[in-house]
Formats: sequence, C-alpha cells, structure tokens
Amino acid sequence: MGIAEHFMSIASVFPNILAKIYTQIYIAAANERIFRRNDALEAIKYALDMAMPDRVYMPFVENCDYVKPLLEELYVKGVYSENIAEILELYKPYQEAMDKIRLENFSENKPSLTEREMEVAQLASEGFSNELIAERLFISQNTVKTQLKNVFKKLGINSRSLLKNYFDNNKFNA
Repeated sequence: MGIAEHFMSIASVFPNILAKIYTQIYIAAANERIFRRNDALEAIKYALDMAMPDRVYMPFVENCDYVKPLLEELYVKGVYSENIAEILELYKPYQEAMDKIRLENFSENKPSLTEREMEVAQLASEGFSNELIAERLFISQNTVKTQLKNVFKKLGINSRSLLKNYFDNNKFNA
C-alpha cells in the first residue's frame, strides 16, 4: 500500500490498464486485511470500474482468495452483479485446478517437521508469543526459539506472518 500511488503513476505511462487493475485489487486485499472495509470496497469497485467494460475477469479470479468477500458484498448490493457472478463461477474451476497443481507438484516436497516443531509452529502461526508457547508446551523459551529457527529454515521462510500464511495456504497438518 505504501508504494501503490507511485506504482500507479508509473503504470499510467503505459497504454495497458492491467497494472492498475491488479494494483487496485492488491490495495483492496491489503485494506481488507487491516480491517479497513470501506477502503477495500472502494478499491475493488475502482478495479471493477476499469475491468468490466472489457470483461477482464482473470485478475479477480486469480486473487479471489483475497477479495472474494468484497466481491460477494458488492454482488449483494447490485454492483456489477452479473460480472461478479461470472467471476465467482470462473473461480471454482480455477481453485480446483490450482489445488490439483499444488497436490501433484508440491505435496511430495513438503518439508517434514518433527512433532515438536509442528506443535511450536502451529502455536506461533496462531499468534502465541515465545513465552506463551514455552508455558503451554512445558519447554524453555530458548527451545521455542531453536524450534522456530529450524521450522523457518525447513520451510524457507523468515517470519511468523509467513508461517501463518504457509499454514493457511497448505492446510498443513501433522
């Protein structure tokens, strides 16, 4: 969101509005994540205003994981209802295809976490502090730090927010 305005000014130089559409979708998703629903709705509506004259649906389909509730709210309000219905219909086979690709190409390569790493990672992804994780699992805070370091290395990530995203996206279970 911090560089969106700058990006939009750069994108306006080119005769293609796709960059603007994607940027507005990302702004909508970011606003939704930080509980700024009205700003999110405004951004997604702006993206729809640019895209719907030409029925450019795929940017919305590709990002439906992030903006689906916004699209559904606009649908209920009667804003681009027919177009949003088509976007949501396209999203179903798109989501199935993406799940199939992930399963076929990435499921075997999932890093294996030890039982303790999984417990620590799950709690960390749920927002527990190292201190609370240690108390809950009856281990030291240093052990929590070590386990998280191992988890981050195995998963190729470097933050709790990415850990949460990893768990959310992979429906990762022990």
